[in-house]
Amino acid sequence: MPTKINVEYKITDKLASMLIKLEGIKERMKMRRIPAATVEQWRESLQIAQAHYSCKMEGNTISLKDAETALLQEPPAMPGAQAVMPGAQAVMPEVPAGESGSRPAGGQAELKTCRDAVALLDKAAREPLAPLAINDFYTCLTGRISVYRNDQNALSDAATGQILYMPPDAADIPQLLQALTDWINDADASVPCVLRAAAAHYKFATIYPYPDANGKVARLLAALVLRKGGYEPFFAPEEYYARDPRKYTEALTGNYYMGQAGSDITQWAEYFSAALLDAMQKSEAQAAKIQPVREEKPAYKLRDLDARRRKAIALFEKHSVVTSGDLTKLFSLAPRTARQLLGKWVKSGFIKVADPSKKARKYKLSSKYC
Repeated sequence: MPTKINVEYKITDKLASMLIKLEGIKERMKMRRIPAATVEQWRESLQIAQAHYSCKMEGNTISLKDAETALLQEPPAMPGAQAVMPGAQAVMPEVPAGESGSRPAGGQAELKTCRDAVALLDKAAREPLAPLAINDFYTCLTGRISVYRNDQNALSDAATGQILYMPPDAADIPQLLQALTDWINDADASVPCVLRAAAAHYKFATIYPYPDANGKVARLLAALVLRKGGYEPFFAPEEYYARDPRKYTEALTGNYYMGQAGSDITQWAEYFSAALLDAMQKSEAQAAKIQPVREEKPAYKLRDLDARRRKAIALFEKHSVVTSGDLTKLFSLAPRTARQLLGKWVKSGFIKVADPSKKARKYKLSSKYC
C-alpha cells in the first residue's frame, strides 16, 4: 500500500524551453498596469472559458457564446458561501473523454457550478493547501459534502469494455491525498512551479478519490498551485485540452500499483506545459493590446485583493470619489453594512476619507492603489 508520493521527471530540451518562456510571460504580465475594470472583465471571461472547456471535455455541448450569455447574467457565488443550492442536479459520473454516448451533458447547471468552483480559486490561493481545501472544490461542483469513493472502480472504454485505468484502493485515498498535499507544500524550491502544478494534476487524477468530478477537481488543483506560485489568473489551458480530449486522458492508462504511483511524468509535464504556454501566450497578446509593459512593478497585485476590493477599484476608476450609497448599489448591501465595510477599508489603508461630511461622506482610493 504505497502512500508516499514519488514524482519523477526529466528536464528535456523541449520542456526547458517552455519553462523559460512561461517564466518570462509570467514576469512580463506582472509588470503591466491594466485598468482594474478591464482586469475584472477579463477575469470573468476567463473564468467562464475555463468552466466551459472543462465541461466540454466531459460531454457538455453548450457553446462558449451561450455559456457567456448565461453566466454573465449571474455572478459567481461569493467565496465561503454555499455555491450549489441543496437539491441541485449533481454532475454526472466522469468517464474518459472521447467515449461517445457515455454521459449526458450537464447543461447550464453544470457550467454554473464549474464557474463557481473556478471563482473559489481566489480564496483558496490565500489559504494553506490541504485535502479539505480540495474537498471544497468537489462540494462546489456537485452540491454534495465531499465523500471519497468507497469501492474499487475502473475507467473503461465504453465501446470495447477494455480497462483503461485502475485507480488505487479506496482505503488508501485519505493517506494518498495527504501525501500529495504534503509534497506540493514541501516540494524543493528547485522544482519549478509549473512542474509542481503538472505533478499535482497528474497525481490527483491517478488517485481518483471521488466517485465523480475528478477531472474537474484535478484541473482546479493545478490552477491553484500555479496561483500560489505567482501566476496571475489570466490563463485557461482547458481550451487546449478540449481540442483533443483523448490525448489528455491517455496519461491515465495503466494500473496505479503497477507503475502509475511512481511513474515518470516527463511526457505529461511537456503536454501540460504546452497547454499552459498556449494559454499564456494568448493572454499576453491580449494584454499587449491593452497596456504596454512598464519598467517598474505595480505597488500592489490585484490577485492579493479580495473580490469586493477588486470591484471597488473598478468603481473608483469611473468615479474619483464614492459614497456608501455607491457601495450599497454595487454589492447589494444594506446601508449600514456598506458604511461598516467602508470603515473597515479606511482602517486597513485601502481607502481614505475625501469629504468628512456626515450626511454625504465621500471616499477615495489611497495613493498606493491609484
